[in-house]
Amino acid sequence: MDGSYNIVVFIFVWLLTLSNVDLCICNASSEVQCIPIERDALLKMKCHLSDPSNKLVSWSPHENCCNWALVVCHNITGHVLELHLTTPPPLEFNDKTIYGATMFGGEVHPSLLDLKHLNYLDLSGNDFAYMQIPDFLGLMTNLTYLNLSDAGFGGSIPLQFWNLSNLIYLDLGANSLRGSIPHQIGNLSNLQYLDLRGNEFNGSIPHQIGKLSNLQYLDLGVNEFNGSIPHQIGNLSNLQYLDLDANEFNGSIPHQIGNLSNLINLHLGNGLLSISVENLRPILTLSSLQYLELCRLNLSNTHDWLQVLHSLPSLRELHLFGCDFTHHYEPSTLNFSSLVVLDIFNSDFGTLLIPKWIFQLKKLVQLQLDDNGLQGSIAKGIQNLTLLQHLDLSQNMFNSSIPDWLYSLSHLKSLILSHNILVASISSTIGNLTSLVTLDLTGNLLEGPIPISVGNLCNLKKLAFSYNKGNQQISEILKILSVGCISQALEIFYMSGSHLCGYLTEQIGFLKNLVELDLSQNTIQGPIHSSLGDLASLKYLDLSNNAIQGALPSSLSNLKTLIYLSLWNNSINSSIPISFGNLTSLMYLDLSENQLVGNPFETLRSLYKLKTLFLEYNLFEGVVREAHLVNFTQLQTFSADKNKLTLKADPNWNPSFQLLRRLSLASWDIGPHFPSWIQSLKHLWYLDISETETFYSIPTLFWGTIGNLEYLNLSHNHVDGDLSNIVINTTAPYSVVDLSSNKLNGQLPYVSQNVIHIDLSSNKFSGSIANFLCHKQEGIKWSSFLNLASNNLSGKIPDCWLTWPELQTMNLENNHFTGILHTTMASLLELKMLNVRNNNFSGNFLSFLKNKTNLISLDLGENQFSGKVPSWVGQSFSSLKILILRSNKFSGPIPHQICNMSVLQILDLAHNELTGYIPKCVKYLSAMLVINSTLESHIYFEGSFGLLLVEALLLKGRVYDYSTNLGLVTSIDLSSNKLSGEIPKELTRLKGLHFLNLSNNQFIGQIPQNIGNMESLESLDFSRNQLSGEIPPSMSKLSFLSLLNLSYNDLRGKIPTGTQIQSFEASSFVGNDLCGPPLNNNCSSNSSNNKFDKDREVDHVKGINWFFVSMALGFIVGFWAAVGPVIFSASWRYAHFQFIDRMWYKLQSHCYY
Repeated sequence: MDGSYNIVVFIFVWLLTLSNVDLCICNASSEVQCIPIERDALLKMKCHLSDPSNKLVSWSPHENCCNWALVVCHNITGHVLELHLTTPPPLEFNDKTIYGATMFGGEVHPSLLDLKHLNYLDLSGNDFAYMQIPDFLGLMTNLTYLNLSDAGFGGSIPLQFWNLSNLIYLDLGANSLRGSIPHQIGNLSNLQYLDLRGNEFNGSIPHQIGKLSNLQYLDLGVNEFNGSIPHQIGNLSNLQYLDLDANEFNGSIPHQIGNLSNLINLHLGNGLLSISVENLRPILTLSSLQYLELCRLNLSNTHDWLQVLHSLPSLRELHLFGCDFTHHYEPSTLNFSSLVVLDIFNSDFGTLLIPKWIFQLKKLVQLQLDDNGLQGSIAKGIQNLTLLQHLDLSQNMFNSSIPDWLYSLSHLKSLILSHNILVASISSTIGNLTSLVTLDLTGNLLEGPIPISVGNLCNLKKLAFSYNKGNQQISEILKILSVGCISQALEIFYMSGSHLCGYLTEQIGFLKNLVELDLSQNTIQGPIHSSLGDLASLKYLDLSNNAIQGALPSSLSNLKTLIYLSLWNNSINSSIPISFGNLTSLMYLDLSENQLVGNPFETLRSLYKLKTLFLEYNLFEGVVREAHLVNFTQLQTFSADKNKLTLKADPNWNPSFQLLRRLSLASWDIGPHFPSWIQSLKHLWYLDISETETFYSIPTLFWGTIGNLEYLNLSHNHVDGDLSNIVINTTAPYSVVDLSSNKLNGQLPYVSQNVIHIDLSSNKFSGSIANFLCHKQEGIKWSSFLNLASNNLSGKIPDCWLTWPELQTMNLENNHFTGILHTTMASLLELKMLNVRNNNFSGNFLSFLKNKTNLISLDLGENQFSGKVPSWVGQSFSSLKILILRSNKFSGPIPHQICNMSVLQILDLAHNELTGYIPKCVKYLSAMLVINSTLESHIYFEGSFGLLLVEALLLKGRVYDYSTNLGLVTSIDLSSNKLSGEIPKELTRLKGLHFLNLSNNQFIGQIPQNIGNMESLESLDFSRNQLSGEIPPSMSKLSFLSLLNLSYNDLRGKIPTGTQIQSFEASSFVGNDLCGPPLNNNCSSNSSNNKFDKDREVDHVKGINWFFVSMALGFIVGFWAAVGPVIFSASWRYAHFQFIDRMWYKLQSHCYY
């Protein structure tokens, strides 16, 4: 800690003394006039720079350039000496990055050469889009300070660059520079600070680096340097900071490093360096070394490295990152006389416990052991470290309660135990940690309320308790924080995802110094309390994903310093107060997924610093005009889809938000013409203007401007035009193109290989798809999602599937394709969904699917496929959830192996020629056995945004749209086949089944008595079979039934009584011998159905049973009519027996042959 501090102090002091004391900045030099030629040079520079934040607005040709921002002149001569064209780093709030001023870009112009006296140039923190460092910079020999770090430069360093012999400070870190460092680096003999960190330099480090005798700071880390570390580094006697980590060095540490007697800070490792005790010995002579970092080193065979290191007399900080200590070693004695900071991160101790040797370091002030896979209880030995001020045990797997002894470390200022598995509640003795400044318990399983004693932590500035099981009223927490002295200190309070409930109260306004507040992902309800507007220092406020209701309070407009505001996914139901326009510091605003009304841009139009704006899924309405958006010059994300807003803009409009990267206006009315102004947005990578009432054709020029787009959605409009000769070419990897549900025509357009999601469905494309699928220009296609459904495409499917190896979802339904599907489709190893419904494909069941064990959905319906359903489907389709084979010519029995498909949710074999019985093993269809509480509402898989897209289900002549909850649907449809036998009683075990259709078959027997067990049934159709017997009484238990059809069977008796059954129409029961509601015929004792029985009873009373009388008479007449002639006539008798003989002969002959 102190070592780093010394280096920073050194650099800071050195920078202060670097410039001449006669210099002055901006207004201080207002009496000095700049040199005209230098002013013109700067104006040329400005013209070639992109300045989105308008930081160079003061650079005017009519003003003195010595008064311009970012320019420093000599206070006597007026020459320009310094240019500070840097961009500060972004703001960080709760792991969220908010970019402030937008970076410079464009071109570094050679006009800089006219600044003959320039000695200080800072272009750091910008984005020059991988352009090479300009050659002419090597001619600016007066430069003593040059900072090009993190500026987006690429390529190799120009050779002229090494002629800048006056340079004292050179920082090229965090770019994409590559190539080797030439020996000319030795020419920079005055260099004191050199930073090349975080590039792609390779090759060996030239030994001439040893000539930089004035060098005090050298950082070569995080590159690809190889070879050995040059021993000439040992000549740099003034060196105080040396970083060589994260390279590919081999060999050992040169012993000459031990000559660096002034070295304070040393970073080594993460390569092929051989680190052993002997290799570490060279650093033991570094008597000034205070900070040592060893990264990614294997110390498992180096048994006494601790004894070696503890001989460093000045060592204060030891940092070990990603090291291997698997040889479990516990020295008996260890005495680091000066060590105050120990930081071991992401390393392997060879044990799940904290090594005991750490507890011998009695002088430790800071102990960091994060992300080391430690488990169990927090080791009690830590309490021996009584001087500890900072303890970080985060990102491990400690699974105990927080031990009480921990609260006795009275010097603790920072306690970080986040992202473990800590349980139980927080003890009230936490109030003993009165020195605590930071307390972070995020991401554990801690339960119960925050103790009242927390309110007595008078120095606590940060309290992070997110993602635990607080189960506490937010009002109770606010009372604790507002009553005690903590209210005057607390600046950061995070408690998101902690099961908080209740209402925000006025106590929230007592936390006057609060800068960051995150209470998101709870169930806080009621309105936002107006006292929240009293937090004048607040910069970050996140109340998203709660149950907040009511209106937005106008008091929030008092938060003048607010930068980040998120209220998404609540139930706020007002308009945005006009006073919200006063929040001019806002850079990030998310009001999406509420019930807000009105025109938001009437209020938000003045928020000129906004960079991110989310307004989607509200009830906004009204007309948005150009004037509403004119101040959004910094806007980069603009998402306001799913509202009822109308954009009125001139066709030639040039929007002010030229930095925009994401634009989502889905469901707006921006038509009727395609918005050509979109073509001016050069930085756009995400565009969604679906459902925007756009008509007519897309300008041809538009397709030439989409090269940077990663997401393009123009779906559900009325766009027409022939795209046969259009190239949809995006250079961005993993791009998405959705042009579905329009009126586009012609042949399919060419789509570049980078597009992974292609949706051209529901258009009027026609002709063959051979050119689309088999285009040879780019070779392999990386698409995982292809939807060409509902077009007029025709012909055979070409055989070129080897060029689509990543395809996971393919939908070709509702076209006019013919022929067979080639067996080369077996090369689609990632295939998870195949839909070819409603075409004219033919052939047997697709044999190439036999090894597709990852297949989730298969729809071959409404084609001309034939043959048997193979038995291997049960084994190969173990992951299948949807199988649709309806309306084909499949024959033969249903293979019993289909019961092995345990996750099957939808089985549709209707309208085929299947025969045989329903397999009794259907009881093993596990996904249908249980009620849908265990199923997800969507069917997911990797790729294609994770959501499986399936057309609406066709169930008993009705179309059911389950696009949002398909994962909850279970269905069996075997209708219109030739299936026979009884309905197996095992079918009634499918309690989770929603739809069952067995109509139009040849089933016999009774309806299973336990049909009422199928309690999830919504639709049941047994019509047009030969079922007999009575309707089981248990059917009245089916309370969710919305469709029932038992018509045209041989059912009899009374229809069971039940609220649901009697609600169906009589047509559900016709063609049977049934009675009772909803039929008109009555089943009572006086009904006509019993008339026969009653007549029989009357006749019996009279003593005559006419049925038996008529039967006797009939027998007598029939007997004598047949037998009488044979007895009384010889010719009849002869003819009769001759006929019998002939019939017997014919029967014998037939059986023989």
